[in-house]
Amino acid sequence: MSKLIVNQIQASGGVALTLPNADGANGAFLVTDGSAQLDFQTIDVATNANVTTAVGVETTNRTAADALKADQATTYNKTEVDTAFYAADALKADKATTYTKTEVDTADALKADQATTYTKTEVDANIAGIVDSAPATLDTLNELAAALGDDANHVTTMTTLVGTKADQSTTYTKTEVDANIAAAGGGGETVETFSDPGQVSWVCPSGVTTIHSVVIGGGGGGASYSGGGGGGASEGNFTVVPGTTYTVSVGLGGTATNSGGTSSISGLHSASGGAGGNNASQTDVAGGTGSGGNISIGVGGEGKAYDNAPFTFGGNGTNNAGGGGSGGSDNGSSMPGGNGNGYGGGGGGGGSDNGSGGDGGYCGSLGGFGGGGGGTDGTNFSSGKFGGRGGYPEGTNGQAQFDAYGGYGGGTYGGNAGVGSGQAAGGGGGGAHGGGGGGAGHAGGAIIAGNGGAGFVRIAYS
Repeated sequence: MSKLIVNQIQASGGVALTLPNADGANGAFLVTDGSAQLDFQTIDVATNANVTTAVGVETTNRTAADALKADQATTYNKTEVDTAFYAADALKADKATTYTKTEVDTADALKADQATTYTKTEVDANIAGIVDSAPATLDTLNELAAALGDDANHVTTMTTLVGTKADQSTTYTKTEVDANIAAAGGGGETVETFSDPGQVSWVCPSGVTTIHSVVIGGGGGGASYSGGGGGGASEGNFTVVPGTTYTVSVGLGGTATNSGGTSSISGLHSASGGAGGNNASQTDVAGGTGSGGNISIGVGGEGKAYDNAPFTFGGNGTNNAGGGGSGGSDNGSSMPGGNGNGYGGGGGGGGSDNGSGGDGGYCGSLGGFGGGGGGTDGTNFSSGKFGGRGGYPEGTNGQAQFDAYGGYGGGTYGGNAGVGSGQAAGGGGGGAHGGGGGGAGHAGGAIIAGNGGAGFVRIAYS
């Protein structure tokens, strides 16, 4: 077994101390004699000055150090402190997720007292109660102000305006006035007339359920051998529907040998035009007739053929129908056209060979227009052969000269005058509003008769 034997100890850089060879006694101390030799010696602690001094110093130091130490009875050791600290720290909140007392107090100071404030839910409920299902255009104060014209004195304004209104207890409404007038049998009637040939739409006004209407066909055109027939007529009272559109047709006046057009109110009643004159034979032609009228049906006057003897008056219309045109003379003066019964008169026939033209027919009392007077050739103007007179009030007189024109039919849509040729005068035009047939010119020559007048429609309601 190996042993490590050491006989000296030396601190790094210090003096080597030689250890003794013998074993020291129990309780002996290693003591140097100052020559680096260590020996075991027994020292009396009580009498040794060095020891006493050392112990005194140690005692003093210990007393001073002990005075600095805390009483264990009144202090915690490190273990106890750490244990208590960690236990208390576990109970503390994380600053990252908590507010300090100052922060809490500051935030609390900013909050309103629940006893004197409304919550958001309560405010929303109160606003909803104010709006109370108002339309989107009137659910803000600005929209309400705009609706009142931004008038801060709206109540005063409205009160003033109301003060300008009549008292209902002392006034009649429009409906009451109309009803009273109708009950008294006077006023309140609206009349619409249609004279322009063709078709138009008529919309029944609101509140109108009954109309009184008259329709008259156009007059037939005159020809070489006879005048044209007068337009037929129809009159009645009819039930209508407010807001419904009805087609109103006004018949065109006939030209040459053509018949006049039919006039009508769709679905209610109509009247045909008079037949066109005959250009091939000495034959009278028929007037038109009405259809659907529940008050009256009128037949237009016949268009008369020419005759060497001057006795060919145009036929008279009946029940608002137009008069027929008279035949022109083949050798002498012509006779007047027929009278319209209420509306248009027939055109007078044209004269020939120094004969005078026939006068235009008259209209009746309903305000229609007479047909134009027939012309004369006027080859012997100084002998007093004159153009026929236009029917009252608007038919024009025929001329009295060579190549004489007949007179024009009265009214905006009266028939055109026939054109004369040499000693054969033109026939007079038929009157408007019933279309009396145009009077015939000289037989056998060119077609120089007058045209028929246009038809007519009248609608009246209360």
